[in-house]
Parts: sequence; structure tokens; C-alpha cells
Amino acid sequence: MCRVKRLRLLRGGGTVSSFEGKDAARSKDAKRRRCKASIINVILKQVQDDINIFLKRTYRPNVLTSYRLKKCAFTLAEVLITLGIIGVVAAMTIPTVVAKYQHKVLETQFKKAYSILYQLVLQVQNDTGMPLNVKDYSYAYTGDKYKLYNALKPYIIANFCKTTSCIDTIEVDDGTSQNMKEYKTYNNKVNTSSYFMECGDFILPDGVSVYIEAWNDQNLMLSIDVNGVSKRPNRWGHDLFTFSIDNETGKLIPNGVKGARFDDTLREWGCSLTTGDKNNGITCSYYALTDPDYFKKLPK
Repeated sequence: MCRVKRLRLLRGGGTVSSFEGKDAARSKDAKRRRCKASIINVILKQVQDDINIFLKRTYRPNVLTSYRLKKCAFTLAEVLITLGIIGVVAAMTIPTVVAKYQHKVLETQFKKAYSILYQLVLQVQNDTGMPLNVKDYSYAYTGDKYKLYNALKPYIIANFCKTTSCIDTIEVDDGTSQNMKEYKTYNNKVNTSSYFMECGDFILPDGVSVYIEAWNDQNLMLSIDVNGVSKRPNRWGHDLFTFSIDNETGKLIPNGVKGARFDDTLREWGCSLTTGDKNNGITCSYYALTDPDYFKKLPK
């Protein structure tokens, strides 16, 4: 399209050559690029205008803000329904949680009290050089109802009770008396008997109540109320547990095993959900020591 022309220019006696066609092509390319850019800008502007028009038609700040505020708030009915649901769930779960906590506390107190009592008996035996046995300490052989009580007394710091009133009551730290006959059996059917807890009693500094039995001709026995006589549930097999002293070894053993006052033949009878006897619970110390889930399964 373009031709190269040689032009002769007379300027001061010289000549200058130029490619007019090449310059014209460059100018056309530049114009073409500017035209394209202009078209693109027009299109973009039109698109932007269309978007703005669309947004103005559909977006209303006041209406949208009002809608959001309305959805972020709760009506009184919604609040009451929510509180009702929470109350129902709490009523269903809290008693179970509390019961599990109480049973865990009783288990911990039982293990601690049993350890104290076991070490106490062992210490007396080590110092005397002979086992604590029924023939040396029971009223049935010695005629002294409080011989075992007096043998244990020097080894512990406690509040002691050694009167005829100890058969039915025990004096606590504040000077008041608690009735031992308020203890219930394992299944909570009847009151227990104080027959196996009448030969001296004492309360340890942490509140644990200990009852001594040295009246029969079979075994010496010790009972412990792991959280104290002044605290519930005051039931055999729950917070009250009874142990025998083995006549041969002098060690503290749970009722429900061979060699105990209530041995393995009476194990199930003495810790039963159905037994109506007043001594139901006297062998529960065996299960408390051997069954890791014992306290989780305590009857109501």
C-alpha cells in the first residue's frame, strides 16, 4: 500500500532521505491501537453502569439492615422454650451426675478409712508381739467388755466413748449425740442393730466413726462409718462397713471371706438387695474391696 519515495531536499546544499510509507504505517497502527482501547473502555464503562443500575434496584440498605436486626434477636417465646429445654435436660442429667459424685466420694473415704483401721490393728499387733485374737480380747473369754477398746486407744488421736450409752448413741465433737439405731440396712428396708458395735466407740479427727465388737466368742470386729455418724446416708454397705480380725494372723479382713465372723458362706446373704434381716450389709466390705464398680451400683 505504501511506496518508498526518495525525496531530494535542498537545504544548505545537502539532501535528506526519509521513508514516508513506513512512518504512515506506524501512525495507522498507533491509531488502530488507540481505537481498540477506546472501544474496550466504552464496553467496560457500559458494564459498570449496568452493574450499578442493578445494585440500585436490588440493594436497599435500610430494608436489609432492618431484616438483619430482626433475625439476630430472639422473641420471648423462643427464650422461654430454650430455657424449658435446658431445664428438662438438667433435670434428667444433674441427679445422675450428683449421684456419681457422691458415690465417688464414698469410695475415696472408704479406702482411706480402711487403710487407717488396717494400719491401726497391725501396729497394735506388732507392738504386742502377738495377734489380736478373740480369746485374748473378747468379753466371752476375758469378762472385760472394753479390753480391745483399751488396747487400741493409746495408738490413735480421737474422741472416745466408753459408757453404757455408747450402745445406742455416740457423742460427736459439738457435744450432741447421734442415735446409732438410725443406721439402715444395705437395701434400706429396716434399721440395723447395734449388737455388733457396743464395746467402745471413737471418732477420728477427720470425722470417721469406729465401733468395736468384742462380745462374741468367734471374732473381734470393727465397723467404720467412713463419713461420720452425723452424715448421711448412714447405711450398711454405703458408708458403714464391718470387718473381722483374723484369729490366726491378727490382720483386719472383710466380712464375707473365710475366717471372718460372717464368712464366705454368708457373703451374698449379708449384702443383698432382698434380704430383710437387720444385719443385711455386714458383708458388703468384701464387695467394696474386690469390686471396682461396687460404689457405682449402690441401691437407692
